[in-house]
Amino acid sequence: RGFEVERLNTYTTRAIESPGPEMLAAMAKADVVTFGSPSAVRAWAVHSPRKPPCACIGSTSRKAAEEEGFKEIYAPEAPGVTGWAEATAAALLAKLRGQHNVDAVHTAAAAGEGADSHGLRELLLEH
Repeated sequence: RGFEVERLNTYTTRAIESPGPEMLAAMAKADVVTFGSPSAVRAWAVHSPRKPPCACIGSTSRKAAEEEGFKEIYAPEAPGVTGWAEATAAALLAKLRGQHNVDAVHTAAAAGEGADSHGLRELLLEH
């Protein structure tokens, strides 16, 4: 219904040295990326010059994204999976609505009306 999700396993306890061609191709076309740790942000930055909108699990990942040059960052006020999901939904909603806020850090709660799962579901049904 408007989204194709492709999971990229970009985090391990050691740095990714050489992602395969499939992973690099997926990174090249990602509309929104999510980061669960600062090391995941750094791994992305090492292997891709792209800085698409991103959703971070918390403030340390958000800070790493800022340091790596990401401009449109969504993150919860408090770290956690629920807030991360809300931040991801907000980033996806902004992408679908064409609302790009470059040079902005958004909290999931302040990212706009409809960042909850109900708003995302309704928007997906429209597309």
